[in-house]
Amino acid sequence: ETVQEVLPDGFSRSPEFGVTLLHLNADQSAYAIADHADALTGKSRIASWNWELPEFPAVWPEAERQLDEVWAPSLFCAEAFRRRLTIPVTHMPYAIDVPVPSGVGREALGLQRDAFVFLFVFDAFSVPARKNPMAVIEAYRRVPAAVARPTQLVLNNVAPWRWATA
Repeated sequence: ETVQEVLPDGFSRSPEFGVTLLHLNADQSAYAIADHADALTGKSRIASWNWELPEFPAVWPEAERQLDEVWAPSLFCAEAFRRRLTIPVTHMPYAIDVPVPSGVGREALGLQRDAFVFLFVFDAFSVPARKNPMAVIEAYRRVPAAVARPTQLVLNNVAPWRWATA
């Protein structure tokens, strides 16, 4: 049986441009390139990666052999990559400005008006050592002794949309 992948209008299996930007986790870059090797042959390959720790894992630089450059959204990420990688690493901040919608305040979000709010956004399907929501909860338990006003902790797991099935 032949399986044909149907892509939405405007998407192509064979990129027509000379540069391909891979915006995915570092540990998935080599797999993505291998899955699309024919389409990426002869193209410049730039990966856009995020990383939250000062040390970038030694096992992932194997992907750099298949890349021409890495873009980092923060100086922190760029430094972690530069310590481990030999290809160019460019600090490339996100160029998105999202205005705050009018009428959306703390009350609409279920937050106390005068509380000091701690927000932690994470992907539960990511590397646990990178996200570590249990450490956030443990740190939050220590807050009342250090803050003289009400506090709230908001944990936002952004992963479920990635795993939706029909």
